[in-house]
Amino acid sequence: MNPLPVAQVQVDRSDPSELIESEWLVTNGIGGYASSTVAGMNTRRYHGLLVAATQPPAGRRVLLAHLVDELHADGKVFALSTSEYEDGTVHPEGWKRLLAFRLVGTRPVFTYQAGEHRIEKSIWMDHGRNQTWIRYTHLAGPGPATLRLLPLVTNRDFHSETASDQVPFTGSEPVGGSISIKFENRPSLVLEVEGADVELSEGWFWNAAHRRERARGFDWVEDLLSPCVIQVELNPGSSISLSAYVGDPAETTADESLETFDRRARELIARSPDAGDAANRRLVLAADQFLVGRGGREAGTVIAGYHWFGDWGRDTMIALPGLALSTGRPEVMRDIIVDYAGYVSQGMLPNRFPDAGGDPEYNTVDATLWWFEALAKYLRASEEYSILDSVLTTMVSVIDWHVRGTRYGIRVDPDDGLLLAGEHGSQLTWMDARAGDWVVTPRMGKPVEVNALWYSALRLLERWLRVAGMDSVKTRALADRVAVSFRKRFWNQELGYLYDVVDGPDGNDASLRPNQLIALSVSHPLIHGELARSIVRAARDHLLTPFGLRTLSPTDAAYAGSYRGGPLERDGAYHRGTVWPWLIGPFVDAHIHAYGSAEGLRGVLDDLVAQLDQAGLGSIAEIFSGDPPHTPDGCIAQAWSVAEVLRSRARIAEPSAT
Repeated sequence: MNPLPVAQVQVDRSDPSELIESEWLVTNGIGGYASSTVAGMNTRRYHGLLVAATQPPAGRRVLLAHLVDELHADGKVFALSTSEYEDGTVHPEGWKRLLAFRLVGTRPVFTYQAGEHRIEKSIWMDHGRNQTWIRYTHLAGPGPATLRLLPLVTNRDFHSETASDQVPFTGSEPVGGSISIKFENRPSLVLEVEGADVELSEGWFWNAAHRRERARGFDWVEDLLSPCVIQVELNPGSSISLSAYVGDPAETTADESLETFDRRARELIARSPDAGDAANRRLVLAADQFLVGRGGREAGTVIAGYHWFGDWGRDTMIALPGLALSTGRPEVMRDIIVDYAGYVSQGMLPNRFPDAGGDPEYNTVDATLWWFEALAKYLRASEEYSILDSVLTTMVSVIDWHVRGTRYGIRVDPDDGLLLAGEHGSQLTWMDARAGDWVVTPRMGKPVEVNALWYSALRLLERWLRVAGMDSVKTRALADRVAVSFRKRFWNQELGYLYDVVDGPDGNDASLRPNQLIALSVSHPLIHGELARSIVRAARDHLLTPFGLRTLSPTDAAYAGSYRGGPLERDGAYHRGTVWPWLIGPFVDAHIHAYGSAEGLRGVLDDLVAQLDQAGLGSIAEIFSGDPPHTPDGCIAQAWSVAEVLRSRARIAEPSAT
């Protein structure tokens, strides 16, 4: 079995900036996670050592926010942790003792030099449980040392910040070798360190700062409760582990838990089709972090991105082929495709499932059509057509609803068979930024990628109906009409590429955007030959960057090349030039379709793969700024970014593959 990939991060103790910018992430397979920076400083409200999914995969709450950890040895105190406060004070400065940092699989391992003592700290989670383990190992030293831990806790929704009077702490009580920290009407947090002395000692750390939230224009200061002091002696060569959990604990030791965590990672790598490739091994583990349980399933949905996204229908269907098929887990894809059929309402798949639980939201025109594409890729890979027994009737109803009209003005235009969508104040495509009442890229009318997906869905359904022995004549006729109308209405002869939207409130939109590449990359492309090559050339010349594709050409007057500032500024740039890594997938597909080979794509993924060692370590960010140096931003780990890099690597290696 292949060993776990190990990635070293260069540690420069003369300047903490790189250590503060680099973030790590460990997940638990049900939406919960642990995450912070290499420096050990929490810079986001989303950072924490236990962020529990209390309604998997939703209801995420920060409980164990931080640990103030110190080594007492040889008459001295060596701080290992790092914190920042509202006035700019950084104290303690444990990063100055950080000797090395590495990722073992996805598990962060810190090595500290504290005088003559060398200490290693590793963090992981139990799969399927809201339980985090933090292990300290005394690697070397002249004698024993005392580890002193001050847990800093809260109990809040992970989108918020809280002051001390907003934390409904009701007290702590020892339970055997553990301490239970209780809150009114909220889950209790249990901390356990075998063999440790635990002293109840309520105190507060006020005005802890999150610099990333300040830069993003959000609340950025919170108060944290310190309910106890934990002390334990560490002899050279020995280890102790702190366990933090919500709910029932795992019936396991720290050693067993760690072995299970690492063994599962090795098994995931062994299942992947390209387990011998070093980058692929890391991408496989990154992909697994997004496949999470819902409804009791091992992997029932997809978390769109960490830290703040939940499960979104569109992101799920776009990401599934890369997350599941490219990693040798087709059964996961099958289950999710079938499960989502149960959420179809009025012919629509949900746009998103709310973070706090509750009813799904249906404000999307394309998620349902991407569902058809996901099924097509699954069938091409598996040839397991019995899945149609579970979804075909629902898919027929999807087409019927779209023909007669469903929510948000989504309906077929009887004049040309193309799909109309949109109402004032709504945003239904993946370009969904909105700031207050400002819908930044409204795209009302007939968006190009929506109609490419509509056509492909019709062609796919036509075939599946035939496979099932059902009448497909009406579906074929509608698809034939869409093909004629699409080529007539969307081709812009003057510019040599497709309109982004036709029949919008202001007429046809000729903005050069990447959406048109989807017309070349769906299961049934609509544009071929020289016209297809013209589209790819335009995208390559104006949109392609080392990290994906810009959402708008830099030559456009509306182009925004920097993703910075508060919510208004960032939302304004989100789809007006910002680079999205996931779009590399449609670009690769479109290039292969247009040119018949992968020649010319050499190196197109290299910088994205190198991102595994930048920013969100072990994963690929949601977005990058449109202008060089294309700074990563948004979520540090995004499902479709990882998925489309995985899938595109396989496509370039074998262009004939789906």
